[in-house]
Amino acid sequence: MKAGNTMLLAFCISTGFTQQLKSLSGANSPNDDTNPVWIGNNTLLFTRAFHPQNLGGKSDPGDIWMTQKNQNGEWGKPCIGLI
Repeated sequence: MKAGNTMLLAFCISTGFTQQLKSLSGANSPNDDTNPVWIGNNTLLFTRAFHPQNLGGKSDPGDIWMTQKNQNGEWGKPCIGLI
């Protein structure tokens, strides 16, 4: 555990701060998904590495993908974010 993580954990315990983790339902994957960016309009962009549908194929270290939340609050199936 890094020192920064230890300080955050100590802060959360001492202040009683809790955070609820929520699944992104259809957006979750076993792939390397990183760098999420909320851009509004119920849209989330993220980087997905080494996925067979990346523009460079399975060896591609990362393309930008997107998913959107529907009116029921469920995340849709992610797709390559061609913005």
